[in-house]
Amino acid sequence: MRETKFIEQNKENWEKFEAILKSSRREPDQLSDQFIRIINDLSYARTFYPNRSVRVYLNNLAQKVFYSIYKNKKEKRNRFMKFWVTELPSVSYRKRGDLLLSLVVFLFSVAIGVLSSINDAEFARVILGDTYVNMTIENIESDDPMAVYKSMNGLDMFLQITFNNLMVAFRTFVMGIFMAIGTIAIMVYNGIMVGTFQYFFIERGLFWESFLTIWLHGTLEISSIVIAGAAGIVLGKGLVFPGTYPRLQSLQISAAQGLKLFIGIAPILVIAAIIESFMTRFTEAPEVLKGALIFMSLLFILYYFVWYPRQLARNGALMEESKPELSPKIPFIIQAEDRIKTIGEIFKDVFGYYKQHLKKILTLGVAMGLVFTITAIFLANNVIAAGTIFYLVESIPYFDYSFQPLMFLNNMLFLGLIIHFSLQMLLASLRRQSLSWRDLLQSIWSAKCSSSMATGLLISAVFWLPTILMVLVLVGIAPLLIQMVFISYYEDRSLFGSWERCWATFPTNAWKIYGLFACLVFLTALFVVLVESPLIDFYQEVIGWNFNLDQAATSKVVQYVDSFKFIFSIGITIPILISGLGIQYFSLKEILEANYLNKLIKKFRGAA
Repeated sequence: MRETKFIEQNKENWEKFEAILKSSRREPDQLSDQFIRIINDLSYARTFYPNRSVRVYLNNLAQKVFYSIYKNKKEKRNRFMKFWVTELPSVSYRKRGDLLLSLVVFLFSVAIGVLSSINDAEFARVILGDTYVNMTIENIESDDPMAVYKSMNGLDMFLQITFNNLMVAFRTFVMGIFMAIGTIAIMVYNGIMVGTFQYFFIERGLFWESFLTIWLHGTLEISSIVIAGAAGIVLGKGLVFPGTYPRLQSLQISAAQGLKLFIGIAPILVIAAIIESFMTRFTEAPEVLKGALIFMSLLFILYYFVWYPRQLARNGALMEESKPELSPKIPFIIQAEDRIKTIGEIFKDVFGYYKQHLKKILTLGVAMGLVFTITAIFLANNVIAAGTIFYLVESIPYFDYSFQPLMFLNNMLFLGLIIHFSLQMLLASLRRQSLSWRDLLQSIWSAKCSSSMATGLLISAVFWLPTILMVLVLVGIAPLLIQMVFISYYEDRSLFGSWERCWATFPTNAWKIYGLFACLVFLTALFVVLVESPLIDFYQEVIGWNFNLDQAATSKVVQYVDSFKFIFSIGITIPILISGLGIQYFSLKEILEANYLNKLIKKFRGAA
């Protein structure tokens, strides 16, 4: 039968089946009959039209009903509202002790800032910096002490402040991984800065004006930072006090609870940025209006995070705290080819893979960081420090090949090797094989390694392009290159021979690939935040204390260490991208070919 005739004969049944799936009221018998017809049509299409769109269409129809019944149970539509109405307040109530501790630490630090400013007239310059202090003094002398809030365009100010607030809150939360000490250190610093800043205006007789201006947005902003501090303390306590759970499992539980608190303050920080960018600048606004807004902001914070959770507790309406049961320790296995996986399930596999090979990943990161930093120093002769993630792309000479063309070879080798090692470890996890250091190092001489080197060459070549074009091209091709090189390793193909397999899954699933890539990039940013954290940057002070070096020599050493940190962070984050996109390939393959679905259909028929 011709394909057009087949479609014409069955089109009405398929449309009826789609209508049943979309309907909120489904008759089980009718759904079952239509499902059997779809299975029969799918079997026919696979036999006579294996490479036609009708087979893909029928695959999708069959998968929709199968996975909606047996696999991916969708959460209720009110999941979003449930989080804000019940789940987050329940976490706030159970972690009220951590919220109180975070508030006490912050207020104590504010007091330190105030008392230090009273006893030392120059303390404000130490904390706030000479530039800011001098600018504020000039604004006070010109009868506009709050002019700093008018210095930028509103939209630009909003974007900058939103990003800064979220990063401060995020860093406050994630630094709890250092047994909560990192979080407390950040809270102490922020508290001292707030106390110093506020007293700076009190000392000059501007308390009321500064209070109404600063706390117009500061009520929500500072409250959110305190809550982020509580989230970091929760995270750290899970590591320090595991209770009856294994330490890692306890950390996972506390991380999930802390993350809920962090998510809860994200929209509050955005609102605070809106107020600071578009309202605080109107310093001449009526005092009553500003005072009312401050009071309403404080009332909201106290109601939502204190009073409302208590009411839920009194009424017995708190969401039950779910904790996983202790399970026997079994070897980690990635179940890759069994079904279509959600992003959450892929992330679970990524964490399992990373945990399984953590020692190797960290060791390789350190070893390759040292080797390639020394090589880069030798080639570039003057390594520029990696200040921030935005500064890296434009300024670090690793990617400025006009500065030293041989850096291209250095980058190709580094990227090629780290991609190769990541893939070898992923294959070991997928195939449930052990992987010794000897096996890993000997694999460098295998034919597969050439695919990784070619990938490293292509990615390194992108950095010849101008910055903006480079970023666009890199984001565009990186997910495809990673999946191509994974297919090359897993299916024993050449890199370019894997293109056909990769492209077959791409057109209809591009949003899934790039969506997962964006999530993985965000996850790698967590590692960068940790590597670039202020606690790690403490080494600059240690160098000054222990070595009698002049300014130029100290700066040189700091640059070398910063360069190592940059290469190390790349080395330990690439495995995340490789494993995530590699594991996703199996889901894309199942969507395209439905091999596992067909096995289940045969099993279903046999049982019938």
